[in-house]
Amino acid sequence: MESTETLVPKVYEALRQRAAHLLGRGGGSLSPQSLVHDVLVKLYRAETQSWRDERHFRAVAAIAMRQLLVDRARRKATARHGASPDLVSLTNVAVEGSPLDVVALTTALDQLEAARPRAAEVLMLRLFGGLSHEEIAEETGCSLSTVKREWRLGQAWLQKQLT
Repeated sequence: MESTETLVPKVYEALRQRAAHLLGRGGGSLSPQSLVHDVLVKLYRAETQSWRDERHFRAVAAIAMRQLLVDRARRKATARHGASPDLVSLTNVAVEGSPLDVVALTTALDQLEAARPRAAEVLMLRLFGGLSHEEIAEETGCSLSTVKREWRLGQAWLQKQLT
């Protein structure tokens, strides 16, 4: 088991790169560093301060990052009536490299989770956590072929929902 304090220096750059990728060029006023710092604050405040390894920490950070992006998009939409929701740039989903509405993406992931929880978990870990197929297989205890199959299924499902 590793503490948050020991893991942050090891994973900070990977989290910052993932945040930069998610925010793309249209991140608006939120910088990748700010998003990562918000994630870390959330993790420091969490009851659990022990993590199995870096991969476990990155997976939990991915969930926190998703939650923060959705909360931010909802707040902005509520604050300005008729405001367009925040957009996130994700490759491999919907139209390649095009920005997506983070609230619509989360809604679609929630619907997928109800029907195919494993596919939703694979997508979330890959898209928000930046984990490789191999890392996802180790984190979830699934075979690599299962992870790849769930990734393809989830991608196809999201493309249909978001286009």
